[in-house]
Amino acid sequence: MEDRSLRGFWITAEEAADLKEEWNALASEMRPNMFYFEREFFNIWARFFAGNSPIKLLMIRDTVKLRLAAPFYYRDYSWRLCADRDADHPLIIFSNDDTAAVSTFWQMLEESGEPVIVPSIGRTTTLGRLCPKPGTYTSATRLHFTSKEINALGHRIQTHRYKNLINWYRKQGDFTYLKLQTRSDIEKWLPQFAQLHERRWSSTRTPSSFTKPIYRDFCSQLISTFAPRSRLTLDALVLGDNLLAGCLGTERNGTKGMYLAAYDTNYWKKSPGKLLLAYILSEAKKSRLVHLDFLRGSESYKHRYKPKIEHCFTFKNRSYRRSWHGLLDYCGTFWWRAKRIARTSFNIQNGSLL
Repeated sequence: MEDRSLRGFWITAEEAADLKEEWNALASEMRPNMFYFEREFFNIWARFFAGNSPIKLLMIRDTVKLRLAAPFYYRDYSWRLCADRDADHPLIIFSNDDTAAVSTFWQMLEESGEPVIVPSIGRTTTLGRLCPKPGTYTSATRLHFTSKEINALGHRIQTHRYKNLINWYRKQGDFTYLKLQTRSDIEKWLPQFAQLHERRWSSTRTPSSFTKPIYRDFCSQLISTFAPRSRLTLDALVLGDNLLAGCLGTERNGTKGMYLAAYDTNYWKKSPGKLLLAYILSEAKKSRLVHLDFLRGSESYKHRYKPKIEHCFTFKNRSYRRSWHGLLDYCGTFWWRAKRIARTSFNIQNGSLL
């Protein structure tokens, strides 16, 4: 398909509602295939976290179908690409090998002259390789296993170390590993999972998002939307009526993504989190998964089995500051910011490129 057949345009979130089927069809071509690429996730995210921020979407299509979709929201004087939960993965949807659409995406952002931020771009991904100027590299990394590592590590649950851990837990009571996939089963354990997550991250520089009621509601909405469609799973280690460790994730088309994980710190000497990971690897091997994605983050447990590492960077287009109106934006002049947001909303409604 020739590049000249591509057409890029900006639309509002309301106008994008008519493209739901095309959006989700394109999302199904993403690899890894995560639930947060789907249109429904963007709707939930916008409802809870966008607030009153203006939203616009960059759409690129040819004469036959949608080729790329990228939602942006305006905050702190910049247009920021929407990203899941903590900017773990940018919500830009396209076929992985569609270099023409990605090149058009970067070209339109460059030509817009607007302040733009695109977070967590993998250096070796199509999006990263075609980025015109890489921007700021961060310490963020994405860690993942391919089928080769999954097959090699799937037997770890049978090693002497983990057998001893399992025997110790069984002496304490009714110990079991559960893979929960229905809405009712996941919601049953969600309150305990949230408590474990809060306790696990309470002593770190980045406390758990579950400390905020809005995030609890956000997760509940995700479960009610995606669990009935078998898009969410909760891998859990249970001792009696108590949750020892849990991992909320997604599994589809041979790919498993580990979205949120937590363990009971009261049992940290008995490594419930590492034991759960061993169970997940064993289950992944049995299910013949081809990809296990830890998502972004460099927590020590992710490095235990030496997964593949993808370094990430953030793209920032700051050339607009050379103009006087860009400097006013940067300095945070209140009357100018209000005027700019009003003008932005007007231009989006009229379909123009900002």
